[in-house]
Parts: sequence; C-alpha cells; structure tokens
Amino acid sequence: MSAAVKFALLATRDLGKNERAVAIAIAAHANHEGNAWPSVATIAEYAGCSERTVQRCLAKLVQLGRLVVSRSLASPPASTGW
Repeated sequence: MSAAVKFALLATRDLGKNERAVAIAIAAHANHEGNAWPSVATIAEYAGCSERTVQRCLAKLVQLGRLVVSRSLASPPASTGW
C-alpha cells in the first residue's frame, strides 16, 4: 500500500463513505509529488460508485478544501489533475 493511500485512509475518517472512497481512489493514483489524473470513470470503478456520485464527491471535496483541481493548459485540455 502506498504512503499516499495510507495517509488518505487516516485523513478521511471524518468524511462520508463515498467521499472517503473517492479520496482514497485518487490517492491510489497519485505520483510521488501527490498529483493524480484518474478519470471520473476510473475513480468510480475504484470507489465502487457511479460516475455521478464521483462528480458530487469531487465537488464536495473541493468545497471542503480537501482536494485541489488543476486543469491542463493544453488546447484542448487533455486532462484534469486532482
């Protein structure tokens, strides 16, 4: 288990089950700098929920300050980083 996943397990104990599963799924895809670019579909598969639930959880995690969104400057945007 990666250090990012271990940290996410501890840091998300106060969240709801879906938000926690989404945060851990993102952590599982993080590189050594803590950046991750999994798609909503990939997060949904790892978290065991629908893509719409992932979208709601991502919005809530951003609102709570637990997740920062970075968008690609490429044209057209290639990916969204979490």
